[in-house]
Parts: sequence; C-alpha cells; structure tokens
Amino acid sequence: MAAGSERAGLIKGPREFYSGIVLMVIACGTLWELRNLPGIRGFSLGAGTVPTLYSVILLLLGAAILGIGLMKRGASLDQPSFRGMIFIAAALVLFALCIDPAGLIIASMASFLTAALGSAETRWRETIPASVVVTTFCCLLFVYGLGLPFRLLPRIAG
Repeated sequence: MAAGSERAGLIKGPREFYSGIVLMVIACGTLWELRNLPGIRGFSLGAGTVPTLYSVILLLLGAAILGIGLMKRGASLDQPSFRGMIFIAAALVLFALCIDPAGLIIASMASFLTAALGSAETRWRETIPASVVVTTFCCLLFVYGLGLPFRLLPRIAG
C-alpha cells in the first residue's frame, strides 16, 4: 500500500469533522450572545429560553457530527462554491432592500430566484413554481397567520 493512499491521523472524515466544528462555533457564539437574556425562572419562560435550548441542541448535534468525523471514514473536503455564497448573500441583501418599497411578494420571489442562481444545477421549470409556493406560504404565514404589518405589493403613487 502506498504511503499517501491512506489518510493518517485522527480525522477520518474531514467533511463531517469540520462541519461539526462550524456548528459548534455557531452554537457557542449564539449562547454567548444569549447570556444576558432571561431564561427559565420558576414556572415562567423568559425570552432566552427557546433560543438557548436550540443552541444547546445545535451544540450537541455539532459534537455528534464531529465525533462521526473522528470515527468513520468519510469524504474529503470539496472546494468551496463561491458562486453559491455570493448569490445567497446577494439574495439576502436584495430581500432587505426590496421588502419595504416592493412588498413581500416581489421581495420574496426576487430573493428566491436570486438564491437559485447560486447553483449551476438549478432547473428553472421546478424553481419558478417552487418560488411561487414559498412566496404564497410566506404571505399566508406572516401577513395573515401572524398579522405582521408587511405590505404585499408596492405602493403605487398616484
């Protein structure tokens, strides 16, 4: 067996190992930011209770995934997709800039379609109907279900 054909060292699954680290860092950062929010006090739940519980769950899941990377042989790390990162970030910025002037429907559709540009494997015959379904769900949930004051369409001057 050639010397370079088998990975030496403690990490058997680099993708799982480093993914676990990323999840644990996110969870620890969130727990740090939540440290001043009130948690469980007696029989009442404070504003920090649910986010703290979710952060602890994320921390435990990250530790489990990291452990899998130490114990089970897995795939090596791929090159990062900068195209995906750029279009996802652009979709978030687009949504933030469009939500007030354009309304929830246009902002949601535009950000969904912009995020879809992040993958070369996007199939537009599936993506466009999916954007309509997700936008409809967002409108029903946020405007009608939760009663949030989002304007659905742009205000027409006149």
